[in-house]
Amino acid sequence: MIGHDRMRRYDHSVDLTPNGTASRILEAALRTLARQGANNFSMAGIGREAGISRRTLYRYFHSSDEVLQAVAVHVGTSYVRAIDAAIAKDPDLDKRIETVLLATVHYGDYHPAAVAVFRMEPGFTLGYLESTLPHYIEVVRKAIEPVVEQIPAVSSGAVTDAEVAEIIIRLGISGFSIQSPGTEAVSRVFAQLVRG
Repeated sequence: MIGHDRMRRYDHSVDLTPNGTASRILEAALRTLARQGANNFSMAGIGREAGISRRTLYRYFHSSDEVLQAVAVHVGTSYVRAIDAAIAKDPDLDKRIETVLLATVHYGDYHPAAVAVFRMEPGFTLGYLESTLPHYIEVVRKAIEPVVEQIPAVSSGAVTDAEVAEIIIRLGISGFSIQSPGTEAVSRVFAQLVRG
């Protein structure tokens, strides 16, 4: 199985602009990983899925390890875009906590291939989430920054903004990994709880 530790060597020099060739390769890599799993993840499979030649694929990435690292960056960037889009759609500060949590819960709507990998390869994805959790906490912390001091537990010093952000991430992951009719209510209830 491809271990999460193999994803460390990518040098981040490839342009990951949405709709570019590298982005197309990464989306194909996610679909390949979701469909075939980590055991069958290969450069040949990625090339086939992306509809590009082996030569083009190797111009962007030298190995499947590099692709995996770039996929991690790509998914992280995609999550930031999902949060930004949700806030742009509903900039109401009174609903910021709920908006960010709902965007996290519905990340699968924004990027279905990433959530499909989560379902196909939970062990692989868990390693990824454990290693990148601080990044996601910081993304959420910045998104809720304008309203976090209004949370009584934060203003009293009982909890930190980073702790609230981590709870949002953990609830969001739970929401997109275990879909149920009550998922929407969780976001609303949590937002009401933090308002005091």
